Amino acid sequence: WVRLGDTLAECGEYLADRGEDPAETWTRAENAYGEAVGMAPDQAGGWVGRGYVRTLQAVRRMHAGDDARPAIAAALDDLDRAVDVDARSPLAWLGRGWARENRGQGARRAGEDPLPWLDGAIEDYGQSLALDPSAAQAHVARGTARLTRATVRRGRGEPAEDDRHAAETDYAAAIELDPDLVSARVRRGSLEVERATAAWQRNDDPSPIHA
Repeated sequence: WVRLGDTLAECGEYLADRGEDPAETWTRAENAYGEAVGMAPDQAGGWVGRGYVRTLQAVRRMHAGDDARPAIAAALDDLDRAVDVDARSPLAWLGRGWARENRGQGARRAGEDPLPWLDGAIEDYGQSLALDPSAAQAHVARGTARLTRATVRRGRGEPAEDDRHAAETDYAAAIELDPDLVSARVRRGSLEVERATAAWQRNDDPSPIHA
């Protein structure tokens, strides 16, 4: 059932990338993971899978301007259970970190304080990396959450450079682990352009971007 859920979840992501509606496919994935949970509630795989696909559904609803809170709350319930069932699973921590990060994004859109959710996401990503330091995507995820937290803090007039430097370190680690990981290169490149542009605007550098 977990393998079927994984396949359906991936098919749904493929449909979403093509601009097609993945809702039915993700619902089938959710049901497959539900079967896995019913058969083996003491194993993390079903909980992680269902939490992940519920987060996918929540993100899609959020981007459509719909209320994503029920879906993300259900995802967090699943992923909390996954961590409880198997605290040694890097995927359980990674999945909960992503759900918490997206809950923070939803709070930010609603004018609520996103920092508790972003703090929790960064902690979960750290736990995932402690269990599997070779996971390049977990470095990218933590770097992105740190960058979002930096943006929130900067908007409040609070210090944010530590988070920005930490995000850049995460992206560099991801690239070292997987040189072909496009998301890490794009995000690190964006940070480098921002920093160079800021230096140019302060007249600290003769050009905004180094060749």
